[in-house]
Amino acid sequence: MDRKLVLEFRIWGEFGHFKRFYTTSSPLTFSFPPPPTVRGMVGALLGFGKEEYIEKTNPLEVGIGIELPVKKIRLGINLIDTKRGKKFDPTLRKKNPRTQVLFEFLKDVSFRIFISGEKKLLNEIVQLLKEHRTTYTLSLGLSECIADFSYVGLYEIERSSRSNEISTVVPVENLVKLNLNFNQKVMKEKIPTAMDSDRKTLEFKEVLFNPEGGKLKGEFRDVWRIRETGESLYLFAFPSK
Repeated sequence: MDRKLVLEFRIWGEFGHFKRFYTTSSPLTFSFPPPPTVRGMVGALLGFGKEEYIEKTNPLEVGIGIELPVKKIRLGINLIDTKRGKKFDPTLRKKNPRTQVLFEFLKDVSFRIFISGEKKLLNEIVQLLKEHRTTYTLSLGLSECIADFSYVGLYEIERSSRSNEISTVVPVENLVKLNLNFNQKVMKEKIPTAMDSDRKTLEFKEVLFNPEGGKLKGEFRDVWRIRETGESLYLFAFPSK
């Protein structure tokens, strides 16, 4: 039976924005941080640079649990127009240097993040989380969406062929059937799950989640079970070549 370690921490904040890849002039947000974003959070914790964090964190497997109901609002954000003229004018004396764009934000968000990987790296992350210390400031997507975080635990997990509920976002392909006798909301989104070092998306998956937060009830295959708590998780792994 396959067994390994998984680290859990919580991350939360007042606002979050994880831009959907197909939006341009009026950015929309995913309902939770996709796996590449979570790997970026780990890179910020450990102090990996922009040119190295993707390669160094791609070996990690990540799971995302939604703790609070998904709430979305739209806010007008003033952006500075840097395309008029050859050089940016720091004095902003140009006519109408700003443009206002409606951004969709998540409001009052909290996520459970699960990380599995090489033991030494996990121990480094655990130490930072326990000391509430990071190299770079953690945010929920945009740098303006500052996040707080806390360490939860380090657990042993084992592979499970079937589970009747799951505590994380899960790909549609891992669903056998939903429990129709249980009153629950279910949503589906298509998310990026892996990026290469050039920030090119290598894989997309359609996933299911409970927009009210918490678990999904049904039958799910090829998941991981936490031995200490009995909870089931899905971990997104970097696609094999």
